[in-house]
Amino acid sequence: MFLPSELRGELERRFGAPPITIVAGVPRPPPGATWLGLAVFVIAGILLALVVVANTRVGRALAAIVLGLVGTILWALAALSTFPELTRNELLLSFWPTDALLPWLGARYLRARLVVLALVVVLHVGVLVQPLAPTLLALLPLVALWWKGRAR
Repeated sequence: MFLPSELRGELERRFGAPPITIVAGVPRPPPGATWLGLAVFVIAGILLALVVVANTRVGRALAAIVLGLVGTILWALAALSTFPELTRNELLLSFWPTDALLPWLGARYLRARLVVLALVVVLHVGVLVQPLAPTLLALLPLVALWWKGRAR
């Protein structure tokens, strides 16, 4: 009886209540700008990268707070949830809780993060399906940190 079609058939058979169509077809999402949510990630990534370029120490700390917090929240949701949307989330590849330690971790960690993020971008060609825009929130400030480190 857990299948809606079986329940509908059984209700019709036992109570003589024929099914009534209330919603025909698949409901559509509400009208509006669907790109706006993705643009927020891109703008936040650009702003974090600009702070890194303007002041490396403050930018590194701010990037560590933002990226570490996002990573911690995503990883905690993946660990505690039973929803497949959270446990099989491709953004877990882009956001790591260890980014909170960014001011104390060296250039090796930064390079490893950039390699993983580059792989995520490359895998968007045909393997990964989630939008790429949230990954830019992590990628842009980390690239700015790498660039500032090489400019010294």
